Amino acid sequence: MANRIQTGKKPRKENKRNANPSGHLIVSEGVNTEVNYFNGFKEDINRKFEGTIASYTIDIHGADKESIRAENFDNAIKMAEARGIRVAWSNECIELWFLLHFSYLHTPISREAYYTKLSAELKKRGGPANSSKF
Repeated sequence: MANRIQTGKKPRKENKRNANPSGHLIVSEGVNTEVNYFNGFKEDINRKFEGTIASYTIDIHGADKESIRAENFDNAIKMAEARGIRVAWSNECIELWFLLHFSYLHTPISREAYYTKLSAELKKRGGPANSSKF
């Protein structure tokens, strides 16, 4: 049977591929906890896709955002977006990110409460019970 395009149907998009990124850059405020956290993701990704992804990198750098003026931070984001780089950033306190792995929060709490709640969650799971271990 001959190939026909039926009325109202779009032609098949054969041999079309979306460009995949060549890598990701993750910059964190902290130089220890955050870097270790994201390196864990990097290791998982590398194990899962070992030998299947060519020329893909994940670079993780710890930096102190507190020393960067808000104006410079905003300009860096605008410059990246102008070059087609997609940008994301998260809450300034990674402990909140960790806590949300264990419990649902829909009300604001203080940074000190993050540590208390996170310590309790980690203690339940056999992890460090002291927030100074983060």
